[in-house]
Amino acid sequence: MEKHYIPGTKGSVFSLRGDFSFGVDSILLSAFSKTKSVNLAVDLCSGSGIVALRNTLLYRPKKMIGMEIQASMCHLMREAIKENSLDPVMEVWEGAFQEQRKSLKESVDIITCNPPYFKRGEGIQNDKMGMTVSRHELKMTLEDVFIFAAETLKEGGKLFLIQRPHRMGECIYFGKRYGLPVKRLRSVQGKTGRAPKMVLMEFRNRGGDFLNVEAPIILYEEDGIYTQEVLRAYEGEKL
Repeated sequence: MEKHYIPGTKGSVFSLRGDFSFGVDSILLSAFSKTKSVNLAVDLCSGSGIVALRNTLLYRPKKMIGMEIQASMCHLMREAIKENSLDPVMEVWEGAFQEQRKSLKESVDIITCNPPYFKRGEGIQNDKMGMTVSRHELKMTLEDVFIFAAETLKEGGKLFLIQRPHRMGECIYFGKRYGLPVKRLRSVQGKTGRAPKMVLMEFRNRGGDFLNVEAPIILYEEDGIYTQEVLRAYEGEKL
């Protein structure tokens, strides 16, 4: 087990030795989902807990639940909760989140989710099953996220999601279908003028039709270093 600094905090997150810890997508989702006065927050597809841990440390919800199906990742998250003295504010729910929604019916203020980017059979699968489950929809689908959000969010509650651009149409469709219209959208480009690599989206339970399309986030300057906006996000500022 290896320990890593959580950007913008004094906290730590763990990874299995030699495994990937977290990427810029997790930090962007955390910065995009900054919300005040949250009673109950849920992070789906938590992995080792980077988004849930960072949001708990920075934004201080009264309660945070990290939901993850992989036992090894749940163990890492529980160790990080102890390391960061976040018990009892943050807890881990192990298992398929699809089976948990009835116990949280219309009680959640915000949901964050960095889901698998690829459908089953799409893209190149990793030799490690844990990485494959994280990147491919073997245990859940994108639609499952919206079904969960529709049943558990309070009226006006928010779902924050990051996805690849090729799946944005599905996200908007499922949001509309389940009463969660998209309210805010920011694309993420590698450099100025390049095609988007990711899309950040905010959906609101029983929200109106107005959509705020914000300026794209540019990850890198021409010399390859992070832009000032991304560096500020790493330091804890909202996107």
